Order: sequence, then C-alpha cells, then structure tokens
Amino acid sequence: MSAIIISREYLLSTEFLLNFLKTITEEQKEIIAKRSYYHTNHFFKVVLSVDYPKPGWKIRVHYWLKQPSFEQNPHSHGWDFTSRIIQGSLLDVQYEEETTTKKVANIYKKFDMMLTTKDPRYYCKATEEKTTALSVNKIRAYSPGDIYHSHHKIVHTSHPVDDKVITVVLEEPQASESNLIYVKKDTLFEETNSHRQVTMKELNWILKSMKSALKSSQQTRISKL
Repeated sequence: MSAIIISREYLLSTEFLLNFLKTITEEQKEIIAKRSYYHTNHFFKVVLSVDYPKPGWKIRVHYWLKQPSFEQNPHSHGWDFTSRIIQGSLLDVQYEEETTTKKVANIYKKFDMMLTTKDPRYYCKATEEKTTALSVNKIRAYSPGDIYHSHHKIVHTSHPVDDKVITVVLEEPQASESNLIYVKKDTLFEETNSHRQVTMKELNWILKSMKSALKSSQQTRISKL
C-alpha cells in the first residue's frame, strides 16, 4: 500500500478526526464559518482546513438533511476526493453521456461552472454542445465507516438515505478550472447565484454532531473487538 493511501486513511480515521476537533479554537471557528456554506444540493459544506495536510488540500465536513423531495443536478468536480461516511447512509449515482438524444426524458442542458474561492458566488456558462443525454451507469450505497474515492471527471449525484447524514471529505488539489453541471432541459437554473454562509450556531451543532457520531463509531468498533 502506498504512502498516499495510508495518509488518506489516517486523515479520515476516527482517532485523527477526534483529535483534530479538539484543536479547533473559537477564533478558528469564526474563520471556518466564513468559508463554509449551505450548498444548493441541500447539505452544509463545512471547510475545516485549507492547505492541510499539503498545499491545495482541504478537509471538509458535509452534513445532509434529508429533503422530502428534490432533484439534484448531476455534476463533476474540479478535484479528486476521498470520502468517509461518519453517520447515516448515502446513495451515490454515477452517470455517463449518451451518444443519442432520442430519449427526451434524459436530455440535460450542460454547463461549465467556473471554480473560485474568492467569494461565495458561483458562475456558470453553457457549453458549446448546449444539451446532451445522460444515463445512469452505476449506483452505490455507502454506510458508516465506508471510504470511497472519486475522480474529478466522474459525473454523479449523492443522495442521503437517512436524515442527518455526516461525511468527511478529503479534497485534493484543484485539477480543473471548471466542473460540469447537467440540468434537466425544462428546469429553471440560475447561472449565477450565491451560497448562504453557515452561521456560528449551525457550525457548532454540526461539529458537535460529528464528534458524537465519531465517538459512537469508536465505541462500536471497541465492542466488536
């Protein structure tokens, strides 16, 4: 096993994450809250660290509240990432572009999203082909303790199976200046919009929930020994 894989596993381990949470001061929480937001795909995206463990890397926490009904836009990313499920279950659906657009229900408008960390806004523009067809090529279910890796070019959606799903994401350095977003042909889509910043109250209960879930997983592991 290579050193980088060991590093990923350690950074997503219960031991490391619990120790990391202990080091976060009130002053650091204010900084974390300013760079964290409620994502348009209905989860809280908390950026715990930037340029750690290496330049360009980030450690993030995603906190998912199960929605009665919403449709996510399939998308790729600007970076590779490795994710660990801390609490609840997550369904990951992967897509691929089709060579035909005969199935009207599968036609999507295709956008490039410009990646920026300078402000909470996002900027999109239509790609040259305007529309394309997508089909599902893989569905995977992940449970607490599962770790999976995703390449930045993979197009996917993630769906919380339970309420209050918590995942920790190790984001690698940016590999592309933009990522792709696919929107159903007849769906309204704001090409420029702002994410809502996380409040200190929200940050505190997300970190508290994460800590509680990690301790619970630790106790479960010990009981199985």
